[in-house]
Amino acid sequence: VLAWLEEHATKLEADFVYKSWLEAGQSFDSIQKYCEAWLRKHWRLENAVYVTKALSSRNDLSLGSIVRIVAWAGFHAGHEDAIFRLSRMSRSFEKRPSALRFRSCIAKVTDAVFKNLLSKATLSQHEKFACSALFANFAKKQYPHDDNWLIIMRVYCAGLNHGHVFKHLEKMPRKTWVALLHAALELNLLDPSKDGAAISHAVGLILQSMSELELNELVANGYFGASTPILRRYQAAL
Repeated sequence: VLAWLEEHATKLEADFVYKSWLEAGQSFDSIQKYCEAWLRKHWRLENAVYVTKALSSRNDLSLGSIVRIVAWAGFHAGHEDAIFRLSRMSRSFEKRPSALRFRSCIAKVTDAVFKNLLSKATLSQHEKFACSALFANFAKKQYPHDDNWLIIMRVYCAGLNHGHVFKHLEKMPRKTWVALLHAALELNLLDPSKDGAAISHAVGLILQSMSELELNELVANGYFGASTPILRRYQAAL
């Protein structure tokens, strides 16, 4: 099989070979370079779904492969696996802070994928997990806050207003939800009079990751700036 792949790794039908190889329990290390070469040629195709899944489990991908997997999710934003490819790749986002075009791609794909998700009345638990893991990686302080960040934060606020997109996960960094709400309020993306339910939802997520005493301390120390009275109101209502 490996000898065949040396000559035919990028043929369209080679993805069936990759799938059979992995389903037979063979080493992915042996075929990773072939899968990446195949993806370089066929990433726009919907049936790249399997190769993108296999590659997205790796932590040693080239930037080119990471971008292609993210872009596949954007090309097929309505595909049920799009959010899972984007979420998995978000592990690598903070490692590429200087790549402006990459961040632009991330923002556009996030917007496209969530437009499809937000059209649903509710999301599956797996989808909520993927959405929350994605924004946990966005919330890390290493992620640059540029013009693309504004697009991402608008998606976050739309998710809060939807009400069935995010869920707290025990393995998430504790400051994820408080950092995201801080950023949204700082950018004036949540209106206290129109987005009360969204703010309440955000505060509820925060209180699943930290105690009320810890949140009180942040509010008292002015962490939310001019929005402090707003937080006090919604915190008291919960």
